[in-house]
Amino acid sequence: MRKNKQQGFYLLEALLSVTIFFNGCLTLLPIQYHILLEKQIIQEENAALYFLSNQIQEALLNKQYDQTAVYEDVLDRPLTLQISHSANLLKGCVTWTNEKETESSKCLYTLYQE
Repeated sequence: MRKNKQQGFYLLEALLSVTIFFNGCLTLLPIQYHILLEKQIIQEENAALYFLSNQIQEALLNKQYDQTAVYEDVLDRPLTLQISHSANLLKGCVTWTNEKETESSKCLYTLYQE
């Protein structure tokens, strides 16, 4: 009789441990998804800023200070580049829609002499 009660305890203990394990897994999955999403957003931002930096340098060399263009091949989504100037300040901005479907915009500034 005692052996049957002990087997029920082992079964209950096993069910409880499996429940705790799956609750832990189900808690970590959304966290991992958000981490991967933020990693993708940071990679897109780095690529956009690198592209912007190169375009500003090219604009300085070619003395083309005012330009606006849309590039399809930099990211998975269209990227809008806008370069403008005032006095001795050159401003370059890129705008795109990120993985969260929100619009992101980053600007870089540089001083130049004519």
